[in-house]
Amino acid sequence: MKLSMWTLCDYLIKNGFNVESYISEGLPCISLIQQSNERSYSAGYAEVFKSGADVYVANEMDRLTVKDAQIPEVLNCLGEALDSYNQWEHELIECILRKGSLQDMLEIAKRVFDRPMFIKDDATRTLAITHGYSSDVHPFWGAIEGSDPLARDPKIVSAVSSDPEYKLAFTDKYPSIRSSPAYGAMVLHANIFVNNVRAAEVVTLENGKPFNKGDMHLMNVFTELLGKYVDMDPHVFQTASDAMVTFKNLIETGTAEKEQFDIIRQYMGIDSVSNLCVAVISGDDRLDSPILSALREKLESQMKDAAVTQTGSLIAVLKVIRKQSYHEIIDDLKRRIPKEGFCWSLSYEFGRVEDIGLFFKQSCEMLEKAVFGTNHYVTAYEMAPRMIESLCEKNPVSRTYVHPDLLRLESLDIRDNAEYCETLFYYLLCGGNYTDAAKIMNLHRNTLIYRINKIREIVRINIDDIRSRESLIYSYLLLNKDY
Repeated sequence: MKLSMWTLCDYLIKNGFNVESYISEGLPCISLIQQSNERSYSAGYAEVFKSGADVYVANEMDRLTVKDAQIPEVLNCLGEALDSYNQWEHELIECILRKGSLQDMLEIAKRVFDRPMFIKDDATRTLAITHGYSSDVHPFWGAIEGSDPLARDPKIVSAVSSDPEYKLAFTDKYPSIRSSPAYGAMVLHANIFVNNVRAAEVVTLENGKPFNKGDMHLMNVFTELLGKYVDMDPHVFQTASDAMVTFKNLIETGTAEKEQFDIIRQYMGIDSVSNLCVAVISGDDRLDSPILSALREKLESQMKDAAVTQTGSLIAVLKVIRKQSYHEIIDDLKRRIPKEGFCWSLSYEFGRVEDIGLFFKQSCEMLEKAVFGTNHYVTAYEMAPRMIESLCEKNPVSRTYVHPDLLRLESLDIRDNAEYCETLFYYLLCGGNYTDAAKIMNLHRNTLIYRINKIREIVRINIDDIRSRESLIYSYLLLNKDY
């Protein structure tokens, strides 16, 4: 096991030495301690030498000065450090091989960190915790330690997810030392990723002993071994049915085998006449956080005829439309998804299980494009015109298909500050009904008739012909006018 100079410094201090540190890098690269008089510094080992009354421990980047010490006692202490940490790593590996529990792994880890620690899943359910600490370790310690091991305290979920700076901790690939508003102190935080998705976290409380950068390196060793632990038991942090795994894989890859679609059909009771829809939920900050995962668990337990999964910072809900109507599903989601902190979108209804991936993408695109006002959600019925408009904008050739008469009217609108394009649009939209078009535009009916007659004089197309109207309506989509 390779150690950081920070870790060696801490070990010397714990054993009573007076140490001054000059550490610029502190990378975990030291695997050998040797005495030398040549001072040929190398990154891979710590060279120990005497100068005056002091002993120096150095590599090519960092240096420790052990005041008023002798080389043999410093060498012995550093040798013990290497042996101790190597033994610690071996014990963790042995625990994995004998299929020990997460609690067993945490108890071994505690010997090195010597602080209160716990392992939580992505929704902050406590999976393992170090016992024997007083309840004043942090505000929620007593409640967590004395509760069901799988209990989740909503106060903690809210607290750790509400601080903007601490939210970034849940995206870190490497352990970090951060100030935690929930625990009222500095914490050493580390995520555990499974297939690049955050599945759990390890939190270590400072508890009166400040962390150093070497603690991050040691925690990285621990979390990497926890990753190997998960490899042997992929469901250790969360259990998921085959249908949920298939649903998650489907929305992430967009493809599946026929047998996998059959798994979803069977699990959700989907028949040939069933309709489906897909909702996508995001936090306002678009980050993966415990409060997002807690919402996922809530929806999993409460929603009927639904499959719920999480991919990155999004929750996906596949809903079978049975007794509920589409609008009743909207009302149901409005009740279950808090307005503060979340936004969501709901796809059109569709009938084919094979189209789940496509309609998941539809919901994602709507969520990305939506501008939320008083509502915190959008549906395909509201967003379709804007999305179609966006698709038209992506094709630079699309404007060349706009009917020439429409471009002619547009140029006259610009030149004369007229409203020919808008007038013809609403006239066509109302099926040639003067009264309805005038009402929409808030015009007198005679004014609208006058404008349409002027338009008939300008254009070359017959606006009463059905094919001509079809061509004009499609052209309006490409013209990209906001009526």
